[in-house]
Amino acid sequence: MANRKAIVTQAELTRCLKAHRDAGIPIAKTETKPDGTIVVYAMGQADQSKDNPWDQP
Repeated sequence: MANRKAIVTQAELTRCLKAHRDAGIPIAKTETKPDGTIVVYAMGQADQSKDNPWDQP
C-alpha cells in the first residue's frame, strides 16, 4: 500500500506559525483538521467551548 500525500505539510504549518509570530500574535495552540484546515488560537483568545449556555446548571 502506498503512502498518501500529507494533507498539511510541515512547511505550510511553519509558514502559518511564522506569519503569526511576525505579526506579534502570541500562539496558545494550533489544530489541524482532517480536511486540511489549520486553526490557530491566540493567547488570551476566549475559548468558545466554555461559553456554551447549555452547559450551565
